[in-house]
Amino acid sequence: MAEKNQKIVTITHDEPGIATVVINYPPVNALTFEMLSELECAFNDLETDNDVHAVILTAVGKRAFVAGADINALSRRERNQIKVYFTQIHTVFNRIDAFPKPTICAINSHAAGNGCELAMVCDIRVANKDATFRFPECKFGVVSAGGATQRLPRLIPQGRALYYLYTTDEMSAREGLQLGFVDFIKPVEEVYPTALEIARKISAKAILTVSAMKQLVKKGKEKPIAESLRQELEASIESSGTDDFFEGMTAYLEKREPIFKGY
Repeated sequence: MAEKNQKIVTITHDEPGIATVVINYPPVNALTFEMLSELECAFNDLETDNDVHAVILTAVGKRAFVAGADINALSRRERNQIKVYFTQIHTVFNRIDAFPKPTICAINSHAAGNGCELAMVCDIRVANKDATFRFPECKFGVVSAGGATQRLPRLIPQGRALYYLYTTDEMSAREGLQLGFVDFIKPVEEVYPTALEIARKISAKAILTVSAMKQLVKKGKEKPIAESLRQELEASIESSGTDDFFEGMTAYLEKREPIFKGY
């Protein structure tokens, strides 16, 4: 348990352009009201930090990345309190999903329920090769509030998504890689360094372009392709008027690395 007044979610800046959001709520990082509130505040702060171009989300501990809801605490809450809790999960996870900058989830250990859903709202997932993933909601007679029924079938084939949701069986990291639930699996000691290397590559690129592409990909899945392609063209034309566009072309012709300014 976190000590009183001790933050559960902290932000570190280990390298220029990269921020890491760290969850630390031993023993299993169970999702609480406090954690949700602190996650929302962290991503709100990072959105307005112009020096941050990529964000890594990770957690401390060997037992779990995020184990999901604290069932013991949840079982003692009144129905109205549970409604508020589920609504907060929905709101905060959607907030992170819509975060305009690239996000990479470094999954150090097992994840269940809301922990899997939290990983899914990130753009790229790097997982411990020994991690497992489970959606246990059907064991508790409750529908997920963090997006499992909608995001999981968009990441992996619908039949397999329904299989894991219905049966609550574990998905191994290797199965997750094969299906597209995770993007990279590594030995535990290489999970965060791999996420950091990805963040380095992203943060060196034109942040306006990266952010625009993120929004086009995420929003484009919800619209007819003709409309999405039209919006892509509009974004392309808009990006061609930025200083970063000319810097990118000049750097290429001068055979040097570009220095992007974000405008």
